[in-house]
Amino acid sequence: MTVRKRGLPIGNLTSQFFANVYLNPLDQFAKHGLRARGYVRYMDDFLLFGDSRCQLRAWGQAVKDKLGELLLKVHPDKYRLVPTWAGVDFVGFVVFGDGRIRVRSSSVRRFDRRFRRMLWEVGGGVRRASELTASVGASRAHAEHAQSYGLRRAVLCQRRGKG
Repeated sequence: MTVRKRGLPIGNLTSQFFANVYLNPLDQFAKHGLRARGYVRYMDDFLLFGDSRCQLRAWGQAVKDKLGELLLKVHPDKYRLVPTWAGVDFVGFVVFGDGRIRVRSSSVRRFDRRFRRMLWEVGGGVRRASELTASVGASRAHAEHAQSYGLRRAVLCQRRGKG
């Protein structure tokens, strides 16, 4: 027997809207209740920055309690305390405490493989060049949210034979 979940598809604009509406109390709690200076949320992923592990543990429990009021809970595998010097994997990027944002290395490898394969397919007439252009544009737009100028130049110029 197959059980079908009801809900909104991931990526649906309506689901993004409802995530922002439903989690607004968490945002307000982090800002006004915890007075956290470092809080970032995108959809259902969030980061809290603090000065001590003790403070972060207390905030973590307070956030879990607040989410419990909203009938939500934190996935146990997704909750961790990490020193910011090591970088935090967040929504496809690695975010550092000093404000640096890098593209996740696995994303770079995946893009490089896909780009090489698509170049080969365009050269062999299997794929249209416009598809390659669209794919590269989407990946470039994603990477532009990080400090990635050198990375983008190295990957794209190398494949064009200019690097």
